[in-house]
Amino acid sequence: MTETIKILFLASTPTDAGRIRLDEEFHQIESMLQVGTERDAFQLVAKFAVRPTGLQEALLRHQPHIVHFAGHGTDAEEVILMDDSGASCPVSKGPLVRLFEILRDNIRVVVLNACYSKPQAEAIGRTIDYTIGTNKTVGDKAAIAFAAAFYRGLSFGRSVHEAFELGKLDVEMQRLPGSDAPELLTRAGVDPLEPFVEQREKIRKDYVEDLRSALARLVAGGASEGDAQEVRQAAADGKVILKSGVASGGPQAGQPPLLRVKPHRSLIEVETDAETYRDLMDRLYPPPPLGISPQLPAHIFVGREDSLLDVKNLMGVSASSPGLPENSPTVVRGWPGVGKTTLVTFFSRDRQVQEAFPDGVLWASLFFGEDELSQSELENKLLSLLAGWGRVLGSDALLRVPTLSEVTAQLATLLRSKRMLLIVDDVWHEGHATPFMQASGSRCGVLVTTRKPAVARQLTAGRGAVFTLPELSEESSLRLLRILAPDIVEKNKEKCRELARDLEYLPLSLHVAAGLLKKEDELGLEVGDLIEGLRKDVEEHAEFVKESAPVDRSENGLTPTLDALLRRSTDRLDEQARECFAYLGAFAPKPATFDLGAMAAVWQMDDPKPVVRRLADHGLIEPLKNQRFQMHALLVQHARSLLTP
Repeated sequence: MTETIKILFLASTPTDAGRIRLDEEFHQIESMLQVGTERDAFQLVAKFAVRPTGLQEALLRHQPHIVHFAGHGTDAEEVILMDDSGASCPVSKGPLVRLFEILRDNIRVVVLNACYSKPQAEAIGRTIDYTIGTNKTVGDKAAIAFAAAFYRGLSFGRSVHEAFELGKLDVEMQRLPGSDAPELLTRAGVDPLEPFVEQREKIRKDYVEDLRSALARLVAGGASEGDAQEVRQAAADGKVILKSGVASGGPQAGQPPLLRVKPHRSLIEVETDAETYRDLMDRLYPPPPLGISPQLPAHIFVGREDSLLDVKNLMGVSASSPGLPENSPTVVRGWPGVGKTTLVTFFSRDRQVQEAFPDGVLWASLFFGEDELSQSELENKLLSLLAGWGRVLGSDALLRVPTLSEVTAQLATLLRSKRMLLIVDDVWHEGHATPFMQASGSRCGVLVTTRKPAVARQLTAGRGAVFTLPELSEESSLRLLRILAPDIVEKNKEKCRELARDLEYLPLSLHVAAGLLKKEDELGLEVGDLIEGLRKDVEEHAEFVKESAPVDRSENGLTPTLDALLRRSTDRLDEQARECFAYLGAFAPKPATFDLGAMAAVWQMDDPKPVVRRLADHGLIEPLKNQRFQMHALLVQHARSLLTP
């Protein structure tokens, strides 16, 4: 699900068919979308010279809300695409209808701006909310005029019905033949008078029922891979959120066993008991066949599809990329709370990744708590983790090996012939990760996460690559808030958008904010006032960082505050650097940026560069251009909290 209405313009002009002005139709639509008050709500994507396989690929890749076909049609109920030689390739009504039945996920409107396309539009209309076809031949000028006026109407926030009537009227006003050719067909239960921009995120009733059926089959253990893929895609799009929270006790009337399905306007909440939830998640995101996997987070993976693909490319998982040389590490780094562990967790359960590493996954977290460890304590912890990997590989002998170097050598022997994915999570010192990387076999993939740029550089020096995980986009941030607190966001959409901006799109901050909003709403208090208070708190105070982190960040049964999570970084600074970091809290967020001169003045020192290097190496500030630096709003709050006794 997305904030942007995506229009997929499909055009086909075979060499043996009459020439029509499809490029002009596209440019007119593009121009008209830019004139309206809702122009930012639309995104236009074009694919010319469409072939049958290209049609499927375009629908799968772009997941449009509106499909606009411009080209030829015949009175034999066909649309004309192209074959590999550029000649006509007729596609009959049956296959076209089945295609839209299968790939209807986001599609709300299909416009067949081609001659004799009404029968196809009628058949597709059994699945799609709005379809437009023509009942006879249509000239180029009339087709272009209708399309331009139709999309101009949508861009001004009009309903599909109003935009359709404006399109016909424009053809008539230009005295072009064919104003009566286009026909609009609306599926039963759909309101053709509701502004289309308000319908873009509305969940369809039949989609809810399809998803309910797929979930029931998954719970019963009789689902196909298609069922699992449908639910996974819905989760990735933010259309469904799965929760564990229903007490066991049998099915409710009319519901699948142990499932409570609650549709909202723009998403579906599905609650189940803890045991069913675990089974369901394992069927959706199956753990690797062998090894130690990171625990799947409780929250939904949204807005990270591109980042997942980027890491796949670096790891050589994607067919389009050869990846890094063998045994070269990929390091994922980014702000605290940006979602590094979540990314690599979903990466480890991706089917394509599991096919690339068929021998399984070995995972270890190298965060050892808040207290500094002695060298012997540190070695014991590392030995224990490495021995755990050895045990999974079928050897208990590593438990009796006395030194790190010997354990590393023996583990390397066990991994020599394996094609496994090795994940070393939450690395604070490059030396801690070294034994795990040295033990990796030449056929293994190595994936590391750290919040410290210095660690990322040192681990990839001379080999490997660093992937910096960005904050969520504004669109994805609002999706995440909507998933976590759907009814609240629907009623306070613009305020929540502003809140996401103030929190600078950090997933951890968004989770905490959503939790606060839900608690306020449960008390029957005015949520809008809390949103304004949170925005003010981010800008002026440091109370937000005292709130608890999400449950999935709990440690030893306790849920730390945001402040405690952030102190993991600042507690490792020397006293001077920690004090200088605290004084950076004087800068206002949205965003907090500063140059060397400003830092020198605040810190009252002639040369701030040594401290700047230490803060940057710990991932507490990020370099911009022209010797300027920035600090995330959440870290600004944390800095202020350090100044408060």
